[in-house]
Amino acid sequence: MRKIYPKCRVLVGFTLCPGLVGPIFGGLFLVDRLIGPRDGSMDILLTLWASIAFSFVSAITAIGFYIVPFFFLSLLYTVMKLKKSWMNFAFISIAGALAALLWGDYVWHGLTREANFALGAVTSLAMAVLVLPKASLEDE
Repeated sequence: MRKIYPKCRVLVGFTLCPGLVGPIFGGLFLVDRLIGPRDGSMDILLTLWASIAFSFVSAITAIGFYIVPFFFLSLLYTVMKLKKSWMNFAFISIAGALAALLWGDYVWHGLTREANFALGAVTSLAMAVLVLPKASLEDE
């Protein structure tokens, strides 16, 4: 019996993939505030709440700016019916990195080229691990 490919999960997951940038930025903000030089203006609780708010706002902003290229990539992944494998992880990571880089270069100049490329690769790889179905022995 063949399993049905989870099209909706793959489509929605990779479309919202840029939202994974939020926790990355929030975590970096928290580490910066806790380890960096302290001026006494923010206590620990306020720093924690600020990092959570920063995570949420940056996730929503990233989804808003990068939803178009990642929607088209998610359509491509759904049509190709990709499964979990090292080759597909590499393909998805490179495709996400290039989409974020090109979109950032020609449409929105909010981050550096290196940051666009790295965040596109990392978030695409993380989403591939989360949403792609396992490859069965029947498929190989």
